[in-house]
Amino acid sequence: MKQICSMASSVTDQTLIKYVAMKAQNLNTSDSRKKLGVKNPPKLIQTVEAAISQQLEIRDALWHLATVQASALSTDGGNDTDSDLEPQVSESGSESEKGESNHPD
Repeated sequence: MKQICSMASSVTDQTLIKYVAMKAQNLNTSDSRKKLGVKNPPKLIQTVEAAISQQLEIRDALWHLATVQASALSTDGGNDTDSDLEPQVSESGSESEKGESNHPD
């Protein structure tokens, strides 16, 4: 286990490896300390499971946002173009309608 953890690229990866090993072997606190060198198994489990829960909440929120956006695009026919955002210019070519004045101050 120490060799695998030493190959991990970060402390987070090491923590996840230890978590998976504890869960896969169904180790109790004492065995996790002895076999895996985990100093505080309950804290490690709590930390990883909180991170998993948070990641699931973020994923669900992003999925909801994507669904709402897709629904909005299908409602307006998907006619969202950049030309809708461009300022309107009159037929004479005047830019006065963009808020620029042709009169000197």
